[in-house]
Amino acid sequence: MELFVSADSVDIPLRDIKPLWEIVDFSFFVFMGMVGLFVALLFLVFFWLRGRVRAKREHGFRLCVQEFVHLTVSNPKEFAYQSTEILGGVLSFLSDENNPYLKRVEASQVEQTQENIRLFLQAAQEYKYKKEVDSSMNEAWKKTYDNLVGDLYAYI
Repeated sequence: MELFVSADSVDIPLRDIKPLWEIVDFSFFVFMGMVGLFVALLFLVFFWLRGRVRAKREHGFRLCVQEFVHLTVSNPKEFAYQSTEILGGVLSFLSDENNPYLKRVEASQVEQTQENIRLFLQAAQEYKYKKEVDSSMNEAWKKTYDNLVGDLYAYI
């Protein structure tokens, strides 16, 4: 008996054997379309979330700068405390490399702004820890404040 069927043999028809599902000729393309749609949807969600996080970060920085600019200078001791707190947040934003505001200005201007913030905070220390202070800012602190406000307006 031969183990191999010769080319002359007749095919035996298979009856009553049906596939579980009918496989259409273009089903592979439908599957690839669904996968592509899913991947595109994932990209859209990713970029939408990334934009939301970036907008929230930008909004926080803008709020810090605006809050500092709109502080009242009438009470120097209170102003020193509030500005120290706010400028701490501004310094953290300026040291963040992913801050989109830093891309708008040159690196030398960022360093100059950081230096102006440090000078302002040093001048504020005089007012924070004195028991009694006069109601007017001294000229050096006022000049540093004006320079700092001008620098911070460049970011927003």
